[in-house]
Amino acid sequence: MKSKEELLTMTLGEILVYAKSAELKRRCMDCQNCTDCTGCVNCQNCQDCNDCVDCKDCPDCQNCENCEYCADCQNCENCDDCVNCTDCKNCEYGTDCQNCENCKNCGNCQNCENCDDCDDCEDCFGCHNVRGQQYMICNVQFTKEEYTNKINHNAGNEEVIHFN
Repeated sequence: MKSKEELLTMTLGEILVYAKSAELKRRCMDCQNCTDCTGCVNCQNCQDCNDCVDCKDCPDCQNCENCEYCADCQNCENCDDCVNCTDCKNCEYGTDCQNCENCKNCGNCQNCENCDDCDDCEDCFGCHNVRGQQYMICNVQFTKEEYTNKINHNAGNEEVIHFN
């Protein structure tokens, strides 16, 4: 990093070039075998990641925490082997999922919880082997109103709604 004295001798154009240089990028802390990452902490074997914590073998991830073998994910926590997922938690083998939690082997799902082997689903809970469905609980179809009331009524009551 350049000192104050060095910056004083530079033109504004030179300072701008320096400010955009790799030398001034936020450094990673306690990372091992990572390349082209910024702002990460305690990651291993990651590539092109930003602001990740405790991740392992994850390329192109942003703001993820405690993930392993994930790629192109953003804002995920405790996920394994997921690809192109956003805002997911505790998921495994997910692809193109958004805002899912405790799901496994799901693809292109949104707002799903405790689902397994589901594809192209939205707003599903506790479902298994479901394709292209919305507003289902344990593979039973609900209306939007029934689903929303049931999920909102049980929100925060893990004993009632946690299937794993």
